[in-house]
Amino acid sequence: MSKIKQEELYNVREATQEDVVALTNYWSNLSFDDSFKLGIDQDKIPPTNEIIEFIEHQISLPLNDRNTYILIWEVDGIAIGHCNITPIVVGEYANIHSHIWDKKHIAKGWGERLMRMSLPIFFKKYNLEKIYGVFYALNPAPMKLCIKLGFSFIEEYPTIPGEWSFYQNVKKYELKKVDL
Repeated sequence: MSKIKQEELYNVREATQEDVVALTNYWSNLSFDDSFKLGIDQDKIPPTNEIIEFIEHQISLPLNDRNTYILIWEVDGIAIGHCNITPIVVGEYANIHSHIWDKKHIAKGWGERLMRMSLPIFFKKYNLEKIYGVFYALNPAPMKLCIKLGFSFIEEYPTIPGEWSFYQNVKKYELKKVDL
């Protein structure tokens, strides 16, 4: 009997209340080394209950009232990570972020495939003209992904890019809707 090759099934879906625990666990259990690679100051990550409240609140809001819109990434029916845009300026732009939750799922090509599925959703849901990727300059993974996805490099500059971040150089990439 011949073997039938089964391909992995990829799915991208909107985050729901059922995803709050997994999303919260990712941030609450992030190691110091992993936080640093992302440009995050671990001392600035809020307590678990505040992360839960924030995610639950964002999920409960009407789409155009959200500051963060989260998509869950699944492979073979298992949630393996998420992708989100924040902040969102409806009709104009948003910044994108993606995270694969378990290291054993990294470097398998899943992020690129799932990001390709996510980008059109973000552009359509919020009628965006541009999506930016702004990443810690010493973290090469998101930059490699941006290049594969057709983002253009815009600039590198020093800043504190988010509430949880430390002062750092970031690299900014841009993808225009017309280039998708």
